[in-house]
Amino acid sequence: MPRTLPTALVLALLAVLATAGAAHAGPGEGSATLTLDGPAGTRLTDRDVRLAGSGGAEAFGTRVVLPVTGGRVGSSIFALGTRGAIRLVRGGRSITLRDVELQLGSSVWITARLGGRRRPVLVSTTGVRPVLDRRSGRARLRSGKLRLAVPAAGIVRRALGIREIGLGSLGTLTLDATVAPDLAGTAAGAGTSAPARPATAVDVTAATLDWHVRESFIRYVNTGEGTRVLGGAVAPGKTVRPGTSVPLDYDFRFPFASGWYDPASDLAVLTFRGGVGFSYRDHGIQFETSDPQLELRGAGSGSRATFSFTGRDGTPFDGRRATLLDLDPAAATRSGSADGATRTLTDVPGAVPAQTQGSVFNGFYAPGDPFGAMTVTFTTTPGS
Repeated sequence: MPRTLPTALVLALLAVLATAGAAHAGPGEGSATLTLDGPAGTRLTDRDVRLAGSGGAEAFGTRVVLPVTGGRVGSSIFALGTRGAIRLVRGGRSITLRDVELQLGSSVWITARLGGRRRPVLVSTTGVRPVLDRRSGRARLRSGKLRLAVPAAGIVRRALGIREIGLGSLGTLTLDATVAPDLAGTAAGAGTSAPARPATAVDVTAATLDWHVRESFIRYVNTGEGTRVLGGAVAPGKTVRPGTSVPLDYDFRFPFASGWYDPASDLAVLTFRGGVGFSYRDHGIQFETSDPQLELRGAGSGSRATFSFTGRDGTPFDGRRATLLDLDPAAATRSGSADGATRTLTDVPGAVPAQTQGSVFNGFYAPGDPFGAMTVTFTTTPGS
């Protein structure tokens, strides 16, 4: 599994969350200034690496200034776009960061086109929090420390022929920019509300949910701190899977909260409690997915699993609910009780949702790529 994947997953989830609350693209003004004054930045300059700007970006010694030209502001997103490119030059070697974008929240994530695709490049260190005014569209930050994202550090190091850069602070970011906002229609959860309950629906009296997470992601995050369960969810037991001889938790079970089923349309909406935390601090992974809600449609498309996302240690998720998986009940194995009251769908395939198209998910997981499976059993009153 590529070492760039989990950080890309965080940014992809940010893109998904951005669609959960409407955001508005607007013109911008102001600037973002990056100064190479941290230990890792000093290590670069000591090895004769210099900054250069082009296309509107200007370099002044160890400092580069990017003009802010636009962005997106909404209840769940504050993103800034810039003009120009940053070049790191060492002798006859160089590498260019193009189309630099800033994702702002409880922390700062900076992405750019690097090595042919958009990647996470810089991440703020713990405690850095920009001042955001969503109504005026203004973002400010004074000397916030940034470090190179792990994958980007490797790309830069190889391109410039440097043996080691280090993962300490690269430098500081100073920001003062404004984007014209439009907060209309940005109520929390817009776009992720459950279907209205039909008059023909009946209550679900009991249900179970088991989530088998994509195995390559579980293997990767366990090279960091790994996973943890919370709020009543359980991990039934560690298993050995292809790719490693180490037993790991790939499966998670969630207790039932509430739900209903409509026999007329074969639509079920089931809500569960508890969550799973994923942690790999060195790679910027520190978030929780909780309180899954399933919409299961017997025919056609539209089935999905939504979760609430909460970030820790600066990971910028704010508890918003968003679609994590598109589900395909038609591909599951179906069974049920003789009286028809209990229905089981085994191994419902889960896939990366379509709304990640165009985000940094591309090149790592594309829309439609598998991301595990779910098995669900639910019971209604006999005869319903």
